[in-house]
Amino acid sequence: MKQKTSQKNQADNWGADSLPKLTDHDTNVALSHENRAWAMNFSKLEHIGKIHFMDGMGFTIQNSGNYNVRCICVVDHFECRIGLALMKETLDSIRVNFELDNLVVMPFVVPEKEQQLAEENQITLPQKGIYFDVV
Repeated sequence: MKQKTSQKNQADNWGADSLPKLTDHDTNVALSHENRAWAMNFSKLEHIGKIHFMDGMGFTIQNSGNYNVRCICVVDHFECRIGLALMKETLDSIRVNFELDNLVVMPFVVPEKEQQLAEENQITLPQKGIYFDVV
């Protein structure tokens, strides 16, 4: 029971009032024509139910209809808060409601160095000592 309570409290800490204030540069990015056009397209009525993972920003959004977009899940990291603030600014500028209720907060996991190296070195080197006779 205590775990459910702490998860609920963690999600409560991700409300719109907990988002950081954007810098002037970030505000200009959020209000750019390209970002606003993308947000208008995503929030169209024919895209109700569409889900989009915001690559590099650490959260997933869904068009929940009636000019509402909701955040489904977010990674528990300070940079993700900035990304949510950018999204909120963009959606507010086109009068689309951005819902941050009932989202799932996923823990931030730092990849182990060994795992990172293995992923980076996925190119297999030719094995030494194996020879083929060409006929």
